[in-house]
Amino acid sequence: MNKVIISGWYGIPNVGAESILTEHVNFFKQKNSKITVLSWNPEFTKKTYDVRSKSQFSLLDVKNEIKKCDSFVLGGGDVIDDITRGLVFWMSKPWLASILKKKVIFSTVGVKHLNYEISKKILKCMLKKCDLITVRDKYSFYMLRKLSDNKKLHLVSDSSFLLPKRYTPDVNKIIKKGKFKKKLIVSLCSSFQQKLIWSKFKIFNERKILDIFPKLLDKLVRTYDLEVIFLPMQVSDIGDDRILYFQIMNAMENRENVKIVNNILSPEESKAVFSSGDVTLSMRFHSSIFSTSSYIPTVGIGYDFSPRIENYYNELNLHKFFININNLTPQKLFNLIELSLIEKRRIKAILERKIKIFTDKAKYNFNLIENTLNL
Repeated sequence: MNKVIISGWYGIPNVGAESILTEHVNFFKQKNSKITVLSWNPEFTKKTYDVRSKSQFSLLDVKNEIKKCDSFVLGGGDVIDDITRGLVFWMSKPWLASILKKKVIFSTVGVKHLNYEISKKILKCMLKKCDLITVRDKYSFYMLRKLSDNKKLHLVSDSSFLLPKRYTPDVNKIIKKGKFKKKLIVSLCSSFQQKLIWSKFKIFNERKILDIFPKLLDKLVRTYDLEVIFLPMQVSDIGDDRILYFQIMNAMENRENVKIVNNILSPEESKAVFSSGDVTLSMRFHSSIFSTSSYIPTVGIGYDFSPRIENYYNELNLHKFFININNLTPQKLFNLIELSLIEKRRIKAILERKIKIFTDKAKYNFNLIENTLNL
């Protein structure tokens, strides 16, 4: 039996990260592996996935688990990033695994920033010790191609493309068709609530969102007789999407058209909600994936310190439905949403072709893991 450790942004919980973990856990369970997940909240992870789980922050537990494992899997998500000074934190565990002669895999990882030469040197040393490196986007691939053995490096796609939809009583209650003609699903980013190293950007962006969104949504409601559903992708101590949602709703005139989902859903449930809308407005990478993989027209909003959302719309050939937060105005967003509704059929045809490619690449990632670990 293969004993595997999986480490990443798990247990916060963030629906996007949990969707990645869901597919990795499903894969290793199918291969009869013994799974341990390093988590921010081990109790949540144990209960949700029925696996062993230890704290990411317990050095003794991490060391003991690595000693007992056969393989260590880091990912997915943006674990390669030096703007938050987290690179050493993420690299230390696979480094220890490599020293102890365990197989090390970076699975569907993403690169956010690599600004410092010392970061590149640390990463280059770690990548040499990996048995397999898969990345989920072209930007990350080009960044790591300069630092790693190209025979080990593969461009795949995010595991969440394989995620099925699940309709539960909670989901059916949310998506139940009411008196409104159309439905807009909104997913904004709670990270603006955090006061971290880039807080000056977050404070600016949050003020801009609170200025723009009430006006935008009121106009959409009046024009299209539209229901707005705010769906949280993160509800935690380090970021709660609902805070921003209630602030926006309270500043609107047409609050009766707004529904805020108050509890965080599973990844499969979240995808089912996104698939029920006529159009999605998304600041989060995985809400964009959930929506577009259900062939729903989606308008993406990006921000400077996270290029992955813009990169994704580029790869879809739908860049005209992406806008950076620095360029936001109520009218520009309204025009994009209106255009996405007008071009709904054309967008669906594009997405049907593109999503199949992404899905095949996600399957390829697990084929590579299976071959590397001889499962």
